[in-house]
Amino acid sequence: MRTQYLIAARGRQTDYGFAFDDIFFLHPDELEEWLQPLEARLQGDMDIVDRAHGALAALGACVNTLKRLLSIGQRGITINNPKIPWSYITEHGTRLGENAALDLRELVAARPLPASTVDS
Repeated sequence: MRTQYLIAARGRQTDYGFAFDDIFFLHPDELEEWLQPLEARLQGDMDIVDRAHGALAALGACVNTLKRLLSIGQRGITINNPKIPWSYITEHGTRLGENAALDLRELVAARPLPASTVDS
């Protein structure tokens, strides 16, 4: 999450399709306060997965089982679980206006990602 922007939206289904009520932009720096305590908790969970993986490997578990254990362990403790509270998004993010595309272009231009974090 530190290598990309977050765009969060909320809306409702209408008779004519989906209507956005709010769209927010968050730069990775604006997620830091939420990420740090979450990562500390996730690290403890990953330590448990790593210990279980090591114990099973020592017992001779098959490679596919070990790969699957890591996959399940990592997927089960992702950044998106728990979800970012909407109150955090509205407090730390920038609400996009009526011309969301223009607002977004301006925000990205004003707050580019560091070159080392941009995926190539």
